[in-house]
Amino acid sequence: MEPILKTGRTAWRIEHADRVSFLVDGEAYYGAVALALAKARHSVFILGWDIHSRVRLLRGSEQDAAIAGPQLELRRGLNVLLGKEDDGLPSTLGARLSAILARNPELQVYVLDWDFPVILSKDRETRTRRLTDWPRSKRFHFVYDSYHPGGASHHQKLVVVDDSVVLGGGMDIGVGRWDTSEHLAKDPRRSDPEFPDYVPAHDVMMMADGAVARAVAELVRERWKRATGEDAEPLRHDTGDCWPEGFLPDATDISVGISRTQPEYEQQMQVVEIERLYLTAIAAAQRQIYIENQYLTSDVIVRALVECLQRENGPQIVIVLPQNNFGWFEARTIQVLHFRRIKLLQESDVHGRLRICYPIVPELGETQINLHSKVLVVDDRFLRIGSSNLTNRSMRLDTECDFSIEATDDDPRVRRVISALRNRLLGEHLCLPPYEVAAALETTSLVALVDEHTEKDRCLRPVVPDETQVDIDIGDGTLIDPKAPITTETVIETFAPPPYRRRAKTHLARIAVMLVVLAALAACWRWTPLKELIDPARLASLGAELQGSAIAPFAVIGAYVLSGLVALPVTVLILATAAVFGPWLGMLYSLAGSLASATLMFAVGRVAGRNTVESLTGRHFQKIARGLRGRGLLTMIAIRVLPVAPFTIVNMVVGTSPMRFGDFALGTVIGMLPGIVGLSLFQTQLELSMREPGMKSLALLALVSALFVGVLAWLRQRLRVGRQARQSDRFHAFGGGSPHLDFRK
Repeated sequence: MEPILKTGRTAWRIEHADRVSFLVDGEAYYGAVALALAKARHSVFILGWDIHSRVRLLRGSEQDAAIAGPQLELRRGLNVLLGKEDDGLPSTLGARLSAILARNPELQVYVLDWDFPVILSKDRETRTRRLTDWPRSKRFHFVYDSYHPGGASHHQKLVVVDDSVVLGGGMDIGVGRWDTSEHLAKDPRRSDPEFPDYVPAHDVMMMADGAVARAVAELVRERWKRATGEDAEPLRHDTGDCWPEGFLPDATDISVGISRTQPEYEQQMQVVEIERLYLTAIAAAQRQIYIENQYLTSDVIVRALVECLQRENGPQIVIVLPQNNFGWFEARTIQVLHFRRIKLLQESDVHGRLRICYPIVPELGETQINLHSKVLVVDDRFLRIGSSNLTNRSMRLDTECDFSIEATDDDPRVRRVISALRNRLLGEHLCLPPYEVAAALETTSLVALVDEHTEKDRCLRPVVPDETQVDIDIGDGTLIDPKAPITTETVIETFAPPPYRRRAKTHLARIAVMLVVLAALAACWRWTPLKELIDPARLASLGAELQGSAIAPFAVIGAYVLSGLVALPVTVLILATAAVFGPWLGMLYSLAGSLASATLMFAVGRVAGRNTVESLTGRHFQKIARGLRGRGLLTMIAIRVLPVAPFTIVNMVVGTSPMRFGDFALGTVIGMLPGIVGLSLFQTQLELSMREPGMKSLALLALVSALFVGVLAWLRQRLRVGRQARQSDRFHAFGGGSPHLDFRK
């Protein structure tokens, strides 16, 4: 039988694990993380889509007495310390990291959290919390990961402790995730900051040690380097045992495959190992496929499942999904695609071998379990646990990491491990002990077992697509569940008919620029005090007074310095300076003032240090840091001509870098000169147009604007080409990538 796991195609690496444990639901996962962190001596890496410093990893056991019957058998390895704090460390993530940093002077902690968009900020920890709830240590490194193309996200959920043990799968260390396998309708422990009483949640993770942990340690270091431009501490091979006490392994001495999704971005090559893994595993199924996932919208995966259903002797398929996705926005976007794919599968089930279900819990009423797990089990041969959803973006666009175990024909031991987890998950949903599920499957089919328990209080019930949502017009779903980066072209191709797309691109750009400029000018002139300040006569009078004053240069420089401290946009200052002093003297004063302001904020960054500046600047820090991989004059010129963040922030971040002040100052002057000249001439012509309106003055204003934009665009393009060429040279000088990670596969 052809293997499913193949290095370079469906897996990045296949490595040996000394021990493997399946962590079902938050109690087990958070407990394992807490106890593994307590053993950390050298390094901790935490990567996630959502990470919250005040999440409690260990929670009280006051409900244990109320848990009875077969559900007790679902608890695995929670017999030591879990639910208590008698290891002497705090229970919340941020405080626990502070404590282990304080007692281990060699420990370095790296946290890589997705640089989420504003639309998700309601459910996230505020950036200001980093100043209070995360560790205040130079050995604690927190970064928002923005190293991905437009519309993508960093979606890996990984914890690596001392390069000795790895925990990975579908669950973030975020709010609203913790629960027990009992999924009680009411549980006082199910309470988080900003989420005082959330619904039951189901998820699955995997923990492993040995060579597979060291391989993932390489992976997270590479991800850290791409996100920050900096190296983490070197990989260690002589680490101790960080396996958390009390967690019994589900398997020992076993091979684990590591598969990735990675989008093409800058010098990063695209990787689609997870998509290939799903397709190969589904095609190899003979008797049964068991799936748990949050979404089902991937075109290629749905097609593969349809082909299975249409085979005369194909496998039975049980898919456990949420009945509805949580939130108003999701209900009108991705859930529409979700229901459409479900209907397609149900219509393709010509042999009656498909069940698409959702888990219910007694006493929840209309509420349902927040099912977030990402599991695939094929026969008793193949098991996959990971971060990837069954979506287009997880197959092609987001960064993902999955773990797989495959049994060979002559290895019944591994087959028992795989079937045991499937039986355990089915038992949780059907309120049966795993051994009863195993016994039932000896005499009945997977689909029949689900059907037999459909009317019980706790069971799997059929998902029923909401017809009113299926018919919502969302086009082909390209913008909702993209396979490729979202660009202007993506938007145009979604909404514009084919014959008009080229014209639409030009019109869209023109309209956007015109609307922004006109709206800004109209607002300033009509509704702000600027309507008096920009009166031409008033400006001319003020300019004449200041030009004749000996303190004029000092006043201007002081204004720029003060404005830098409050992060006032430097563009506004340059325009104001040209308006008051005229174009030529205005250029000189603007250049001097900008350099003075930049110098002060550079010094602030150098004195404050990386951690403080990174805490203040948030997501901008990584973007600027990536641009500082080169540290000379040309790098500084490029940063000024290709701005990636506000002027003040750039100056502070560069101050934390090893760049010499001479290169910084000269690069600032050279890089800002074209912009200052262009803005000064533009302002002068704008003032003339306001004073003497007419076709001639307006035409000159348009010409000056076009020349300014054209020259700036040309400079930026030349710098981009030069920077990409230098990056390409460095990339190929090292054989196209890291010696440990081949991103070309």
